[in-house]
Amino acid sequence: MEFIDNITIRARVAFYLAVAQKAFEGLSENDQGYLQADEALKQCWNWLKGKNISGDELCEYLENERDTGLMVYSSFVQGDPVKEPIWITIITALMYTIWQAYQIENEKYLPESIEQVDEGTIDILIEYAKKCANYDEHWIKLLENYLLEKYRTTNMNEVGIAILKDEIMGIR
Repeated sequence: MEFIDNITIRARVAFYLAVAQKAFEGLSENDQGYLQADEALKQCWNWLKGKNISGDELCEYLENERDTGLMVYSSFVQGDPVKEPIWITIITALMYTIWQAYQIENEKYLPESIEQVDEGTIDILIEYAKKCANYDEHWIKLLENYLLEKYRTTNMNEVGIAILKDEIMGIR
């Protein structure tokens, strides 16, 4: 996915979140962790649109002492060929958003779960997103083209302007 190197940081996060949002549609309100995943995605979108949310705050949605982080809920579906890829896609997008938030904050010490995240994480996102029932290669291409058209940059460290969920999820 070479296009990712040619768009702003916020546009990269928007790509991850859009893919995760589509995967999230494969969960039902009855699934354990549904509300937590929904809230985590909402907060990531809020961060993307410029709300003052720290990497630490976002990381609370990934793992916390109350055992309400998405890592806990994903462990309940290990081996499930339908649910596991959905959770991994959502968690990968959350981890990437957290990582970018920490990068922008110039945080030197990252939580252990975020240390391995980098620009190559997109391969994991796509690998698992493709296993989700509602993965749409055509829509992914439209999303790529849109982000390249609106948020292209030659500086990989450019944060870019705020991006709204409705703008990205409305791509057709």
